[in-house]
Amino acid sequence: MTPVQFVGAGPGGADLLTERGRRALAAADLVLHADSLVDPALLAGLAARCLPTSGLTLEAIVERMVAAARAGQAVVRLHSGDPSLWGATREQMAALRRAGVPYAVIPGVPSAMAAAAHLGVELTAPGGAQSVVLTRLRGRTPGPGPSELTALAATGATLVVFLSVARAGEVVAACRAGGLPPETPAIVATRISWPDGWDSRGTLADLEARVRATRVRRQALLLIGEALRPALTADPDPDPQASSRSRLYDPSHGHLFRPRGAGAVAPGGSRPAAVAITAAGVRAAARLQSGWPELALHCPAHLQHHAPGATAFDGPVAGLVADLWPAQGPLICFLAASAVVRLVAPRLTGKATDPPVVAVDEAGRFVVPLVGAHQAGGNRLARRVAAALDAVAVVTTASEARGVPAPDVLAAAQGWRADEPGRLARAGAALLAGEPLAVWQDAGDPGWRGPRWAAVTTCHRTLAGLRRAAPTAALLVTDRAVAGVRPAEVLLRPPTLVLGIGCERGVGEEPMADAVTTTLAAAGWALGSVARVATVDRKAAEPGLLALCAARGWPLEAFPAAALAAVTVPTPSATVARAVGTSSVAEAAALLAAGAGTLVVPKRVHPRVTVAVARVAAGIAARADAGPAPRPRAAAR
Repeated sequence: MTPVQFVGAGPGGADLLTERGRRALAAADLVLHADSLVDPALLAGLAARCLPTSGLTLEAIVERMVAAARAGQAVVRLHSGDPSLWGATREQMAALRRAGVPYAVIPGVPSAMAAAAHLGVELTAPGGAQSVVLTRLRGRTPGPGPSELTALAATGATLVVFLSVARAGEVVAACRAGGLPPETPAIVATRISWPDGWDSRGTLADLEARVRATRVRRQALLLIGEALRPALTADPDPDPQASSRSRLYDPSHGHLFRPRGAGAVAPGGSRPAAVAITAAGVRAAARLQSGWPELALHCPAHLQHHAPGATAFDGPVAGLVADLWPAQGPLICFLAASAVVRLVAPRLTGKATDPPVVAVDEAGRFVVPLVGAHQAGGNRLARRVAAALDAVAVVTTASEARGVPAPDVLAAAQGWRADEPGRLARAGAALLAGEPLAVWQDAGDPGWRGPRWAAVTTCHRTLAGLRRAAPTAALLVTDRAVAGVRPAEVLLRPPTLVLGIGCERGVGEEPMADAVTTTLAAAGWALGSVARVATVDRKAAEPGLLALCAARGWPLEAFPAAALAAVTVPTPSATVARAVGTSSVAEAAALLAAGAGTLVVPKRVHPRVTVAVARVAAGIAARADAGPAPRPRAAAR
């Protein structure tokens, strides 16, 4: 029996429905919707029978859901907002349990979060409210009365009061009794994200009058608290360096993913850093920072008057570089090139991980990329700095100097992994020698073959044809296993494969890794082309699975059993269905995560682990709904 799916429609706007909710609606046979609160646009074009529920009782709604589910139909109960907040879903779920009908819940965007987004504020504030209370006044439904609201107001939390706008006077009285001053921000948010949505901004002092003047009686929130202050002022952040700044991204605050250090930049180079230690260098760096606000400039304390926006540091510059380096952001040093080399040389690990580093003479006349010229974008960084300072970018990489495209840059831009990165140097050397680069590609996006590459490559339809030509260097772009790789060949792996994995509870990383490698090797697919892993949501926290993904840097995507149950697979299992609510985990998860892909390896059952593989020939892009790659470990299996 297919589970009934409770889907949160979000706060109103059809474009705020989650992707998972959209998929459930598209696959539904029957949709029971809260018609007075759900945008009709969500139902447009659905093949399902859509039944409004505003005129039905609980018993009538449940009767229809149970009958349809028992008939094998896919049923969606569509609620406004998030089903877990005043959604009247508890009694429906209880009735389904009594009837023996399974169900699943797909969350929606709560209206409180939509209101905060509309207002452009956080509901919490550093040094202020660290709690958010979602509440309502007692009405025909039992709930907190004014005295309880008074106690909540006294905590200093941001209050979001539902279903109480018609009693705004009582809300104000309760908040004032809880110690909130009359100037406390108080906002009315009505039907936010709907075409006719609006808000009224003010304070507790005028809240009741504003509600009375607008005559709003329903579908409105009251948001109250000091954290909302930015929504009332034209200058919401006059001093971002003030004591109210969050510690999360503060240079003085360290955590698992960013060591503590003055001016530490975010991983991935999202904020570049400049270092200068002489007066002339600081002045040149300040010129650069004036047109590049996100640049973090560091200089000795006694030179800070040359650059008011700089962060002062004490001690040797080597200590500052040590603090900045782990974050791997772009580094611009207003120092002699030889000095910069000595500072960074002990920290270099390789092309794939080093950040771009450029040296600028203290007069700001020459900019020299020293590290990460190609893959990390050091040459681009040098040109940007040179343009800002009216300087000369001294680019010394041969391919750049001669206008020859670089294979390692191509691979990085396309997201292709090299089985042996060191071989890319031979391919680049062949191009510099004026020899064509042979290419065979049977996976990944072929759109890279523009005029620049067409002039220096010869493309072959088959690998055998390429090998008969005996090129000096060749790129093999494939997600398949290749036997007998020759010295002239570079294997590049496009991200085309999704692993669907099911497992028993408590399986360790090693059995999972063995199952994956065995499955791929037996079917002739390359481990280097795995783009992500997918599973059922109840397995998403398995330590062995998380460790496997962390070791390989694979994102992990989890789907509810109801979504997997809707996928047609070649080898369903009744045993799996009884255990987890879907007849397939590995195959269905791989297919869902691959989108338009095909199943190239049906499930392979190993001891306590099941693996299936889906493929998208053009490659798999990063997706917002996929979880981030767990942090890679130093010793990846």
